[in-house]
Amino acid sequence: MKQLLKLSSLTITAVLLFSCEKYLEHVPDMRTEINTVDKVAKLVGSAYPGHGFQAMAETYSDNVCDKGPTSEANLIAEYSDLYFWKDLPGSGNNTPTQYWNACYEAIASANQALEAIERYDFDSSVLPYKERLW
Repeated sequence: MKQLLKLSSLTITAVLLFSCEKYLEHVPDMRTEINTVDKVAKLVGSAYPGHGFQAMAETYSDNVCDKGPTSEANLIAEYSDLYFWKDLPGSGNNTPTQYWNACYEAIASANQALEAIERYDFDSSVLPYKERLW
């Protein structure tokens, strides 16, 4: 019985050790390697903030007025602190936190594209994308 237990545990250990090698060869997060000019172009095309700043900027500016109690502008009364340059808690819609997070994501995409351009020896067809980022 002990020999059978030892043999089965040895077999299970061997199977696990040999199967791990194949599993560990793959990148776990399945990131795309930016190794072609086309992939650089797509990454540069995505290097823009995904959220707008217009509602936030209008509230920050002096272009704000009270349009009465039935106005849709009262729906964003919680953003009135922006008019007084006070910080808003959270990262909801039309908040500075949401906009700046989107900007930092765009900067990260641009930096990744520049890093790929530097890492791989692309031909001159990548230059327009590099110049667009500068």
